[in-house]
Amino acid sequence: MEPVDTRQPTVYLMTGLPASGKTTYAAALAQATGALRLNADEYVAAHFTAEESHADWDTCFAAAAEAIWAIADAQIAAGKDVILDIGFWTRENRDAAKARFTQPQARCVIYYMDTPEAEILARLEKRTGEIARRNVQNFENLKKIFQPPEKDENALYIKPSDKPAG
Repeated sequence: MEPVDTRQPTVYLMTGLPASGKTTYAAALAQATGALRLNADEYVAAHFTAEESHADWDTCFAAAAEAIWAIADAQIAAGKDVILDIGFWTRENRDAAKARFTQPQARCVIYYMDTPEAEILARLEKRTGEIARRNVQNFENLKKIFQPPEKDENALYIKPSDKPAG
């Protein structure tokens, strides 16, 4: 008889401004933990044409997020860990994700990419494409929308030089 895995799956929520290192850290975390990494920008690129995403990014992103939620639900139901690299820019977004996945299904861990603004801007300037152009153009507005995790969210603060432990 095979042993039964009674470990509770983990959902890793990546949060931070654009170019703060969410996707880079999430990829390393996936490598270290074996968790499935789901990224909304990558989903949009794989499932929509460039013309579609440029014409109506919000609709494409919403469709990607909906699909990612469904994939994450299935993974958690199967007892597998998931990394959600969707942004989780507000407390409300993070709370909704935690409510969706916590007890008894999974535990949630928030990773906040605590990257200095100057470093973020330098990274954004190096990026190409429409999304990068919009992020640079709207950076001040994006900062106003973004809500860093509050102390009671128990987020792990990640500096640019930090590496995930496996």
